[in-house]
Amino acid sequence: MTDFAKLFDYQPEIVSALTKSFKKKRLVHAYLFEGQKGTRKTDAAVYLSALLLCQSDNPPCGVCPNCLKAMNLSHGNIFIVEPENDVIKKDQIEALLHELSSTSLFDGSRIYIIKEAHLMNAAASNALLKFLEEPHPQHYLILLSTQPHLLLDTIKSRVQTFHFNPISKKKMTKNLTDKGIEKDIAYCLAHITSSEEEAEELIKSGEIIDIVALAKDIQKAKNKKQDLYLAFLNRGRFLFGEGILVSHHQMFFDVLTLIVREKIKSVHGDEELFFAECLKNVDKKIETPDELIRQLEVLNKYQERLKYHVNMELLYASMFLEF
Repeated sequence: MTDFAKLFDYQPEIVSALTKSFKKKRLVHAYLFEGQKGTRKTDAAVYLSALLLCQSDNPPCGVCPNCLKAMNLSHGNIFIVEPENDVIKKDQIEALLHELSSTSLFDGSRIYIIKEAHLMNAAASNALLKFLEEPHPQHYLILLSTQPHLLLDTIKSRVQTFHFNPISKKKMTKNLTDKGIEKDIAYCLAHITSSEEEAEELIKSGEIIDIVALAKDIQKAKNKKQDLYLAFLNRGRFLFGEGILVSHHQMFFDVLTLIVREKIKSVHGDEELFFAECLKNVDKKIETPDELIRQLEVLNKYQERLKYHVNMELLYASMFLEF
């Protein structure tokens, strides 16, 4: 069941705008909710659905049968289209249009939610224009998208757009530490993903914990002027194991980058550091601001190479010779 508490906390302006439009009877027939993953776009679509379907005098009450069904996305007047194999096809939109033209078994508004709407192919996009060009009373379309630039301009011109701001990394770090996640891991997760749910999944899978520990070991080896590639091999063999994806290597580079940025913060006297243990023995005579910028450039160069089919062991061997 959708919990509106996080929506109210993270996107109060959007909640306020939707509520005011509803109360003043100024809702439009089609919306685009766009923003990064984890910014509560789906929650906002559910909130708008509950507003429209609630049976109380002060919607959404959150307890009436219609609200409960809306919050579970199980109401008969809510229709959801999702990508199949990373594409939304014409027949999916035609099925939605068929629902639009049929008589509902339930009273009240009808809401159509298309998730990752930018994945509609050309035929699906053109089919959807029929809905947008011929709006029906009490029928509402909500497009959700993380990449709105991929939508047809003819679609975007016919919808009201709400931009969902990303959750602040500071807030997300605090929320994760409040759940018992170690401070440095929470800090890394807040920079790797904008979704708390995805962050929690990364914790459950375990790789992020190993990745952060490995990155900290690399910095400790650097402090002691030890062979970095050897230090990497001593603990980093799991990165060549079964089930490891390019995204895991991306995370490792992201964490290394965060540590270097923490070193830059320490140079400028910032007292709030998340890797204090492995940074306390940094040789600041060697790791000067210019040197730290060079390290960031090295990490960026090799992280870019992850986009291509490369031998990972050779990539790391070369990277640590430069790093």
